[in-house]
Amino acid sequence: MDLETRVPMAQTDKSLRDDIILEYTNFVLACASKILKRHITPEDDVFSVAVIAFDEAITNYKPDKGTFLSFAGFVIKNRIIDYERRESKHKSSLPFSSFTRDDGEGDEFTFDTEDRCHSLTDAAMEIRFLAHELDKYGITLEDMGRSAPKFASTKEECTRIIKYIASSMELTSIIIQKKTLPVKRLLTELGTGEKLLERHRKYIIAAVIILTGEYESIAKMLF
Repeated sequence: MDLETRVPMAQTDKSLRDDIILEYTNFVLACASKILKRHITPEDDVFSVAVIAFDEAITNYKPDKGTFLSFAGFVIKNRIIDYERRESKHKSSLPFSSFTRDDGEGDEFTFDTEDRCHSLTDAAMEIRFLAHELDKYGITLEDMGRSAPKFASTKEECTRIIKYIASSMELTSIIIQKKTLPVKRLLTELGTGEKLLERHRKYIIAAVIILTGEYESIAKMLF
């Protein structure tokens, strides 16, 4: 199902909305980085602004607006510009009332400018916490995405490894304490390939953290 079909459904389906936000986290980060001309991470305050804008884009999107990502990019840009302007003029947060804004195609939509940086969706909050936790392991969200298995057979094997580790308090503790995979144990106990463990190491560690932590929304995207 394409994104332009899913987004209108997500306007009334919170679970689908969270799935889309999680799926397009890198898009949101890329938009923010491009707008501000610097690298943005989930730990930056402006990431909250960008996620709220993406969420608002989901709420306000209509099929006749063109592609959703173009529309979302426009909303994110305006939200960040407003945020940066307020930050440059005021040291403290000031409330703003709602107003209408041109969506770039001649139509107007209501755009809430009140500071809602702390009103993140469950999924967005999980992303921020996960990024902070993964940093302790020297892993970024981008690392996790790059090391994720691409083929069904490899994903199945990684899932087997992840669930095996997550079911063992001892193995999970080793990862938490040593910040690395217990490779020798896994080779012996699961008979898996060493190359597979090395190639997907960051993904496996991140997935174990997700599965054993309070990351319900993100976990649904993994398995």
